[in-house]
Amino acid sequence: MPLKSLFLDFNSYFASVEQQINPELRNNPVGVLPVIADTTCCIAASYDAKAYGVKTETMVLEAKRLCPGMLFVEANHKTYIQYHQRLVDKVNECLPVNKVHSIDEMVCNLIGNESKRENAISIALLIKKKIREEVG
Repeated sequence: MPLKSLFLDFNSYFASVEQQINPELRNNPVGVLPVIADTTCCIAASYDAKAYGVKTETMVLEAKRLCPGMLFVEANHKTYIQYHQRLVDKVNECLPVNKVHSIDEMVCNLIGNESKRENAISIALLIKKKIREEVG
């Protein structure tokens, strides 16, 4: 059965962008906060933080309990928007973006040979490679 679309979801998006722009955060559990305060919650958690049970909406005090070495950064939405545009541009080089659902989700329609499962997987892997090599 032919596929109709390719859905891209950049998980842990804000935390991943923070780790990209600040190499000291890489391979460390990171929580992105609206403001640096113990009374708020994580609006994003890195994959490293998720391994400890920290997720979006986890309160900072709980995150510190679950993961004592966790690092926290204040959200920088302007940077996330800039990275979003770079990601859309890279995806568009491989397959036209049909719809942007959010800052970290987009859909591309598949037509013709693109709709064959093996071709869609190849396109998805190409997009992933391009983003890893050219955006980070």
